[in-house]
Amino acid sequence: GRPFVAVHLRGSDKIKEDAALNATNAEILAALDAVDPSWPIFLLTDDAHYLARMKARYGGRIVATDCQRTETEEGVHYLSTVDPVQAGREIMIDTYLALRANRFIGNGLSNVSAMIAVLKDWPAENLTLIGRSLLMDRNLHLYEVPTFSKA
Repeated sequence: GRPFVAVHLRGSDKIKEDAALNATNAEILAALDAVDPSWPIFLLTDDAHYLARMKARYGGRIVATDCQRTETEEGVHYLSTVDPVQAGREIMIDTYLALRANRFIGNGLSNVSAMIAVLKDWPAENLTLIGRSLLMDRNLHLYEVPTFSKA
């Protein structure tokens, strides 16, 4: 019932897609440091290391769901030990919880952050996406039509 901020930090395999990931995460933390320190922080992350670092930095302010995370640069969805249906449910639960937040801070190049940004009518001052939104990029790969040669 009290105000809280939701923060999405990517780790694991995102570094392979985004060379500036560490700088982006540093900007996310800088934006978080400007939030009222009495507010709890709901953390969405796929990376066990980021969860541990955030708990060390913000202590009891951190709230996170008990979900499948990785301790490597291998994406959660690629791990053989991960149940993909459960992983899908976990990210949906985290997303819905983040939509209840008073403020959201995330990485615009992340599908999760980009979707959270559009699924709620956030007042401009309560939404911080670091970097451009992935949803604004054209993905011409989606429209490729396979061609077959007759041999």
